[in-house]
Amino acid sequence: MTVAKPPSLTLIIPGLTGFSATQWQEVKSHLPALPSLSRLLCRSRRISHSTSGYEAILARKFGLPPNQALPSAALTYWHDKGQPPAKAMLRADPVYIKVDRDSLYLLGRDALQVTLEEARSIAAQINQLYTDTSWSLEVGSAERWYVSCEENFNIHTFSVTEVFGKNINTFLPQGAGGNKWRAVLNEIQMLLHNSEVNLQREINRRLPINSVWLWGEGDLPQRPVNRANAIDHVWSNDSLCRGLAHWAKCPGHDLPSTFSEWSEQNQTARHLMVFDDMRTLVGEDFASWRCKLVELEENWFAPLQAAVESHRLQLDIESENGLTFECKPTLWNKWWPKKRPWHDWFQ
Repeated sequence: MTVAKPPSLTLIIPGLTGFSATQWQEVKSHLPALPSLSRLLCRSRRISHSTSGYEAILARKFGLPPNQALPSAALTYWHDKGQPPAKAMLRADPVYIKVDRDSLYLLGRDALQVTLEEARSIAAQINQLYTDTSWSLEVGSAERWYVSCEENFNIHTFSVTEVFGKNINTFLPQGAGGNKWRAVLNEIQMLLHNSEVNLQREINRRLPINSVWLWGEGDLPQRPVNRANAIDHVWSNDSLCRGLAHWAKCPGHDLPSTFSEWSEQNQTARHLMVFDDMRTLVGEDFASWRCKLVELEENWFAPLQAAVESHRLQLDIESENGLTFECKPTLWNKWWPKKRPWHDWFQ
């Protein structure tokens, strides 16, 4: 009699390891215990990869070259619109930039809580300003806006996450088309300064949407015709991950609230689960980041530990610092080093 193979689940938690070595020491005493995550990591086999970072992990999981930047705009557009883009795409996300003497700091995106009505109103104003150009602004969601263009952008950009909390001067669009798009950014900032949307936001004591951030350029990669998927199902609310699922022709599903909710409907196959992005939350709201980890411990890590320990699941945890933790049932009863706090494994 053939014994059914337990399902395999790979977890990616953007922002779980969002500190430098110095910062880890500074926040160490304020970190939650997370005993189940600690036990999972302690009983795992560690594998080191040559690349690190959330986008590089996704590229590797979907069989793309890890040293090649993901075309985030095209992929998230596919998720937002339900079809691949017909033109060259560039993200133009609404952001808040703080002026501090001679520097400009990108300090807000998620905290802006832009409404769809505000997004459409600003997009209409910008498109009216640029009626005679080869590009236009399109709203994919309240917080994801797109520049669609008939020609290539010829620029190199940096993601919002890379620039968050930093002086933007060294992260503005570079390359042959850099001057053109930096000029566009300046013009959009002047338009937003007098926008009715921002005047109303300031009356309501909300941060203004005083700029957009251009990033994510690139064409969709070619998918090999005979390529076999290493993933059978994708579970995530992340637009980039879901866009990659569309590209890979892999079924994509919304992120379940708890492990119990997920396990009731999944007894076999290979699953990739990407949790909500906490990377900007690390620097923006440490208390909320900490609370989310406690919720993950209760709703996911504790039942995951029980499932692996009882040989009902094979689990991999992918870390942004280039480590994979293999939690196989066959490894669970082997001798292991003394248990360490979960955060020690990522340093």
